[in-house]
Amino acid sequence: MIIKTESCSAFEAERSGYKFSVQQRIGTYFLKGILYGSVGFFCGLVGQGIANLLNDSQTVQKHLLLGHCKKRRGIGLNCSNEAFF
Repeated sequence: MIIKTESCSAFEAERSGYKFSVQQRIGTYFLKGILYGSVGFFCGLVGQGIANLLNDSQTVQKHLLLGHCKKRRGIGLNCSNEAFF
């Protein structure tokens, strides 16, 4: 199986006792690609979520200062649609 005998890098040099076939190197290349791609994708989702959160909080603060939004007891903020245009 490729996973059991995978090298750390597809371009790792052979050492004594360790020989990697072309199939193992190609498997390692694709496994690392899937790993780095999935980590990058989820980091992008988290980063986009943080950016949206900061942007939304800045918008709400701006509208609170302008008086477009009112705090309601138990419900949170009530902003009219006209305030966002």
